[in-house]
Amino acid sequence: MADTQSRSSNNIFALDMLFNTPSNYEIFLCQSALYEWSRVRPLHVTRNFLAQHANRTAPQQDGKCRPYPKSSTDGQLSAKMHCLFGPTWPPGGAHGKFVDQEIRPYARTRVYDLRQYRQANLWGPFLDDGSVKVDWEKMETIQCLLANYRLTSLGRDPSLAIADTSHPAGGRRELAFSDAAPDSFIPSISDSVKSSHDGQDPYNITGTWLRVVCYIRYDEFYSFNNPIGRHAEVCEDCPRHPLSAEEICLPIKMKLHVTKIEPAETQSICSLPTVHFEGTAYLIGDQRIPGSDSIIQGKVSPTSDGEVRWTSVSILNGGERWKSEGVQIGGPNSARGVIGTWFDEEYNEHGPVGPTAFWKEKDTIDDDDDEEEDEDD
Repeated sequence: MADTQSRSSNNIFALDMLFNTPSNYEIFLCQSALYEWSRVRPLHVTRNFLAQHANRTAPQQDGKCRPYPKSSTDGQLSAKMHCLFGPTWPPGGAHGKFVDQEIRPYARTRVYDLRQYRQANLWGPFLDDGSVKVDWEKMETIQCLLANYRLTSLGRDPSLAIADTSHPAGGRRELAFSDAAPDSFIPSISDSVKSSHDGQDPYNITGTWLRVVCYIRYDEFYSFNNPIGRHAEVCEDCPRHPLSAEEICLPIKMKLHVTKIEPAETQSICSLPTVHFEGTAYLIGDQRIPGSDSIIQGKVSPTSDGEVRWTSVSILNGGERWKSEGVQIGGPNSARGVIGTWFDEEYNEHGPVGPTAFWKEKDTIDDDDDEEEDEDD
């Protein structure tokens, strides 16, 4: 069989067929704390199957809040598999209601809750124990929230498209597990100019990246995190109410290049190095504002459990302003890209915070795009 590094992989087709049944999707991909708490179930599941899972914890019962389910090994594995499965709709979703539309208010509750951001998890998608190991249940929550937001127009017309609610991938269903493997990014045009660092960079950072940064209006964000009335009666361990506020998404283009490579630590379980990068970032399409460009600096490094961590800082008007932490799904140079969180560089306890995702468009860094966009302005 072929490997899993391309959409033509026999393994990918086989996995896609296996998970193209509601029961398999339910059993393997929906066992995390998010689904246990929300009780949102996949599409077209039989009544008998639902009856077997009727005792799941509800967000509230008898008017009293319920603590969020504790993370478990099975829940983490299910969430990781769901992340690898990808932001595509479940079986039957192409002709019915997209299940992530139901889960998103619950996912939004977790992503925008300031109580979830602390130094122990670096304000990112990591476990709360200070280990800097990936928390796949947090990753799954972010992926569920961002599933509908895709940059679909590339090259000369880079604009953000908000996908139809029943067709999140622009009207076509992505193959499950596609592009979620190391070195699955394959450029359409090879870069003829490479720096001395690029040949030593296993993450293939140098190039042009597309990104979305999402947030909700600050008044909604503040009200959600400082509730009054009936929503204020929530204990510290309980989630806040499902949040229906819709995201505002900014489409961004990043042009990055490697600046330094540090060899892997000799005692590390992972042989991957730490690679530093810098570059520029700017809003694209109709969202672009003259003078809003920022400088990006950051690094890519292995986590203690062998995953790929991206840390970056946005510099505006000479000062560090925003920071982000993310994890690359599928490993180094995965075409699936990175999802994570953004927040104030000083870890402001009042926020704001939000989800972000970015993925590589091409290995080249061209100035032609900038010139054409400036002419359009």
